[in-house]
Amino acid sequence: MNLPAIRNSKLDFGDFNGDGYYDLLYSGTIQGEGRVTKLSEFNPTNKTFVPSSFDVSMYLDAQVGFGDFDGDNDLDFVLTGQDSEGDNNTYLSDVFINVRGAANNTNKFGKGEVTAKETGLTPPSAINVQRRRISEELFEVTLTWSAGGNREGNPDSALTYSLKIGSTPGAEDVLSSGADENGVRKTASKGNAENNLTWRVNLKTGDYYAQVQSVDASFIGSAFSEAKEFSVVNSFKLGDANGDDSVNVLDLTTNIDYILGNNPAIFINEVADVNLDGVINVTDLSGIVAIIMNGGSTTAKGDQPDYFSSAKVGDATITFDGLTARLTAEKPLQAIQFSIDQKHQIKISEQLKNNGFEVVKYNKDGKDYYMIYSLRNKNILDYTTDLFESNAPILDKSFALHNLAAATEMAGTMDVEFKNETYLLELREQDRMMVYPNPAVDQVNVLMAMAQKGTKMNVEVYNLLGNQVLSKQVNVSNEVPKIDMSMLPEGFYTIKAEVINEEGERVVKYAKIIKKK
Repeated sequence: MNLPAIRNSKLDFGDFNGDGYYDLLYSGTIQGEGRVTKLSEFNPTNKTFVPSSFDVSMYLDAQVGFGDFDGDNDLDFVLTGQDSEGDNNTYLSDVFINVRGAANNTNKFGKGEVTAKETGLTPPSAINVQRRRISEELFEVTLTWSAGGNREGNPDSALTYSLKIGSTPGAEDVLSSGADENGVRKTASKGNAENNLTWRVNLKTGDYYAQVQSVDASFIGSAFSEAKEFSVVNSFKLGDANGDDSVNVLDLTTNIDYILGNNPAIFINEVADVNLDGVINVTDLSGIVAIIMNGGSTTAKGDQPDYFSSAKVGDATITFDGLTARLTAEKPLQAIQFSIDQKHQIKISEQLKNNGFEVVKYNKDGKDYYMIYSLRNKNILDYTTDLFESNAPILDKSFALHNLAAATEMAGTMDVEFKNETYLLELREQDRMMVYPNPAVDQVNVLMAMAQKGTKMNVEVYNLLGNQVLSKQVNVSNEVPKIDMSMLPEGFYTIKAEVINEEGERVVKYAKIIKKK
């Protein structure tokens, strides 16, 4: 950067020429030159420091410092050191007042009254506040703001930011900004938040006010942003997973980030787990959607959140026949999750994707995890009963889904059962019928491979004498058709089942069964 090695150096950075980049004022000893004092300006084109034409070489072993001494929103500087043209006991001390485009040396300096002037800088537009609990009465509060604006032609990236926090409007009793109420800097220094757009501070419960200003490379401050009033209270709104005191879609994404293992910067587990079951999963996503749709959480300051119940309020079933997994449920099914071994590749129903359902997939411990929900808590079963299809037939009778969870209205938790009926695929391939259990006591399942969903099956039961003792027409749906033989006496029976196949042909199958008490 075209800077020499300096011994016994004193230096200070500041934007002397107002181009938005830090210049350099330094004094010390350089090998081959001896004791020097120089002002160098930064050239952003080749990123080097170029010696200024303004001569300050008469000061040796000088103390140096930038500052806006006359309050005109450009940077002046002060030098005090040994006079290069005098004897060893002669010293100089001067303030250099900056006139834009030149610098005039004056041995007289009157402080005068410093007032706020138009700086050309704009403060950040808004402050957002998030918090997380550290102890019973102490919270880590994260304040985030948008970038401010620099003077025209100067880079916004050169701005630093100064934050003030007080317990009353305009006060700085919690965090001082180093500026007066108008934004005029009290010292020639960068903002206390440096170049960051986020700052964290530990606060006790109470009410606070925060404002932030932009500070350019000349250490000139903008006016402060509008005051952000916020409260640090001992409880959170239910569903406020990111701790910003509101419940919205950002809390959904925070929960999802947590589930995916992305470690969100702020995560409030105590209210992200809306049903207080100790697990963050798809039921909590459905609960947050319910809170948003019902106008947000109403938890009052100091109260404990009114959690959704984690008690099971209904049953849901996923039945897999080797190719297709189908859903049934006692109540509206608003969200569901499961995991499957990665060796099995599946395709989620297009009806879900086409009707606004969110499908989140991630990998963990050799399994593919799926979470399915909607931002309107729609009932999955209103759009399809097919959950997914396997890319290839699965005939493994040990095949199973894991990590099952499902939610119904108002984050109600459902008990999810998985049924492996891969033998259905075998029956279909073998073109035969199965009745079970056999022997039977009451309910008997009648399974025909060629019976397609939506068709009707005629079932007749005959005793050993060939007399018909039972006749029933059943609809073929996701569930295996059933007939009730509980009223029949013990003995041997023949079951006749008849359907119309896909080609419109009449297909009849027979099976023997034993009836017991």
